[in-house]
Amino acid sequence: EFELLELASGMLMAVGVLAAAMAAVNPQGVAVNITIPNDYLNRVFLAYYNACPAGLTDSRSCCSNSTLKKYICNLAGDSCPLTFSSGEASSLLTCTRQSAAIGIDPIVCMPGLYLNSAKRAISACPPGFFCPVTVQCKIGCLPGAYCPPAPQLVPVNSGNNTNTTTNTTCSPDGDMCTCGDNGDSPSAYNVYNRTTKTRSMTKFICPGNSDGNACPGGSYCVNSTSIAKCPAGSYCPVGSTLPVKCNVFTACPSGSVTDIANLQGLMWVALLSIGMVGLVWLFEYMRKRGDESVSVVTQKTVERRRMSHSRQRSFDDMASISIRGHDSPQIGRTPNKPGHRRRHTSNLVSAPLRAFSAPEEEPLIVPEPDLNAAVVETKSVEIEFRNVTLTLRKDKSKRILHNVSGSMYPENVSVIMGPSGAGKTSLLSVLLGKAQDYATVDGSVLLNHVEQSTESIRREVGFVPQDDVMHTDLTVRETLLFQALLRLPPDWSHQRVAGIVKSTLAMLELEHIQDSVIGDARRRGISGGQRKRVNIGMELVCDPKLLVLDEPTSGLDSTSGLRVIHALQNAAMVKGLTVICVLHQPRYEIFRCCDRLFLLSNNGTLVYEGHTRYAIRYFEKLGYKLPHLMNPADFLLDIVSDVAKLPADAAAAGKPLSDIWNEHSGSRAAVASRSLNSPSLSINGPARDADNKLAIRQRMERSTLTQSSVFLAREFVLMLRQRKVIFFDIFLVFIGSLFLAGSHMSNITISSYAELGTLSTIILGVTTLAFSVRVFGQWQTVYWREAACGINRLAYFLAANIAQIPIIIFAVTVYYTTLYTLLTPRAIYSVVFPVQLCFVFATCGLGYLASNLFNPKTSTMAGIVVVLISAMLGGTNPTQKDCASTVIGPWLIEISMARFYIWAWWQEEANATPLINWVSVSGLQAHYNVPLSPPFLPTACMVLMLYGLLCRLAAFVFMVSLNRGKQR
Repeated sequence: EFELLELASGMLMAVGVLAAAMAAVNPQGVAVNITIPNDYLNRVFLAYYNACPAGLTDSRSCCSNSTLKKYICNLAGDSCPLTFSSGEASSLLTCTRQSAAIGIDPIVCMPGLYLNSAKRAISACPPGFFCPVTVQCKIGCLPGAYCPPAPQLVPVNSGNNTNTTTNTTCSPDGDMCTCGDNGDSPSAYNVYNRTTKTRSMTKFICPGNSDGNACPGGSYCVNSTSIAKCPAGSYCPVGSTLPVKCNVFTACPSGSVTDIANLQGLMWVALLSIGMVGLVWLFEYMRKRGDESVSVVTQKTVERRRMSHSRQRSFDDMASISIRGHDSPQIGRTPNKPGHRRRHTSNLVSAPLRAFSAPEEEPLIVPEPDLNAAVVETKSVEIEFRNVTLTLRKDKSKRILHNVSGSMYPENVSVIMGPSGAGKTSLLSVLLGKAQDYATVDGSVLLNHVEQSTESIRREVGFVPQDDVMHTDLTVRETLLFQALLRLPPDWSHQRVAGIVKSTLAMLELEHIQDSVIGDARRRGISGGQRKRVNIGMELVCDPKLLVLDEPTSGLDSTSGLRVIHALQNAAMVKGLTVICVLHQPRYEIFRCCDRLFLLSNNGTLVYEGHTRYAIRYFEKLGYKLPHLMNPADFLLDIVSDVAKLPADAAAAGKPLSDIWNEHSGSRAAVASRSLNSPSLSINGPARDADNKLAIRQRMERSTLTQSSVFLAREFVLMLRQRKVIFFDIFLVFIGSLFLAGSHMSNITISSYAELGTLSTIILGVTTLAFSVRVFGQWQTVYWREAACGINRLAYFLAANIAQIPIIIFAVTVYYTTLYTLLTPRAIYSVVFPVQLCFVFATCGLGYLASNLFNPKTSTMAGIVVVLISAMLGGTNPTQKDCASTVIGPWLIEISMARFYIWAWWQEEANATPLINWVSVSGLQAHYNVPLSPPFLPTACMVLMLYGLLCRLAAFVFMVSLNRGKQR
């Protein structure tokens, strides 16, 4: 019976050896026949298979393919579902049944023992192999494992070691023998005697390796049978086959598991910071040298132009006086045509104040425009508005303006006054073409006697808002220069642009502070009056034809306000501008410096239009009396606010002031009717003449590339001025990475990288969001102002994104270099760095989107909430299995931005982990349901880049679509 069993077992072994030999000829066929539905475990199987090749001595004792598969899948658990063929299933008998079938003691199934096919006897597992429990075969140890020889059997009574693994002198109970110096008891078994067909005497044996344990940390194993201590200057993680040389600036004593006191990353960060500071200094130095060279080249040219312009102005003034010296002044409209000079000129820098004087009778003369004349391109703009009525869309019963008509001329400072709620700002909105966003506008607006909206020539119009909206980190000269480079015609040379900047600084008396930073409440800069003049200079430097200002003297003291009005007078005369502004309670001298007055009553009707010098005379004729020492401007506001009353015996008593004015200027109706007899055009649409040409042509816009380069230069200058804030942001990134690495330095394993990736998502996402939301949110009001002037919004958006690329790269370098040098992961630095960079690119895009979608106070919090939710849905906790029972849980995890970042990093680290740790890797793989092949990093980088691009696209859409009324 035993002989038959031995014959059967021999035949089975022969078949196994033949199958192993055939598999060795075609290893790829082995991988196909394994049928383990896991590529990583297939790699493990091939590694085990190659560890016991067919040509090895006693190779017949190696485990068969089906046994290896069973062993791997038993340890892998859920990541390796068992799928055996019928032949494999029949050969997978239990170890005890197999041993009983061939007459071998069942002790062969104990760990560390195997059936030696050559000797046909139970043997201790040899060095370089391990023999797990419940199998009769041996398995080759993987690279990075340490599988030493089995301990020798030592008889207690001999006192010294023997060179045999068995000893017959031990007592039947094994009390006289131990295994090596550890004192472990040997294993006893009975040997079958084929001659007598009986069990022979009991033998003892010391088991060998039962597990292919990894080479311990601090040591390295060139092969699985030798071990050496890690030398000084190198470190050896668990499972090392060779020592890893320590990098520069590290301390690695003998037996180091990892770099100790690794300073290389900190040194790299320091060197990179020094390089960034050097670039900042070089950029600032080159900018100053360029500014100095431009100033030297243009100084003489600007002076020559100024002298030439002064001579021409003197000649024109003399000609104007000689031609119109005997003309009588007129109430209402002045006969100034575009291209002609005013009769009353003065030195506006010293600004001598003109006295209020007028003839006793001023006949109303209204020049009749020649609407049939050919349209000629002109640099001056005359505005006429007829019967303008403005009604709110939300409340149609509320009418802000009622049949307001008037004209505004070049080289004049026209001022709109009235009490609060009179419709002063609404009238400005009508003239600028912005009122259609919130109200219904009836009437017509004519530019140079042709019906045309100022919206169609908005690059020719300069609008100065009430608030000083500008980049507070730029100097005065930089602010004007960048505006000029963005908005002046493309055929203007750089020297010509620098010349107009210099002349504007001189006109506004800002030359002595041109290199001073504007500043704000947190950083001291120029004064309020100087900032207001810079606000005006931002529009003057763009050479507009029409300048509109909303309360330019509000918030200023009387002296600063007077300087502002002097600057406006100077600009109107020198540049031939049509200046329109709203004033609120001007001082006496400011009121006298204005040329024309439009006085609105508290119900939105016009009560006076004409020269400011004739306003008091007009109302005195109605019966009002100016009190002694009272400001005439305040007196006019008292009249329209019904504070100043007419005497009961006055002829105009009891009649509305608007009706009195309409009767006084009755000839306006004829002019209005003649203008309305022309082809009726909408106030929004550009009017065209007989030749189908625009009456006033808008200047050409600079190309997108040119504007992008200007915006990019400005962004770099702003970054230089905000370098302390930027370096503080980078410092926060560094602190976050330092604490994250410090919390995992003591025990970093492959199981730690899932948690590490989740925490890294939060730290890196929050810190990068902090500075990305400022890119657009910090200067949102400046963007609105520039967009209303007609700048290319795409150019601004592209430049702002490009300018942030160095900061993104610098932040990622600081972050991952710190982590890499302190944690010393196995994955290659250059392989994992791209996914770190792509993740920050995506989070910055999210910050841009949040800053354009929400207001600056809530955008940061909104972005942080999205990052936290994305980290929670990264697939670590809860996992995909945990969310499988929900309807939207798996979908939320699939679209989570953090999932791609976490598992791309984890997969690279898992694949770089030695196969000796395959049990941990496969267990984590099954737990998180993350495949280890194909490579996930390229897909993750593409998806994260797509996230970033989509967020930026959405940010641009929201930037141009939201708050459209403020961008007009």
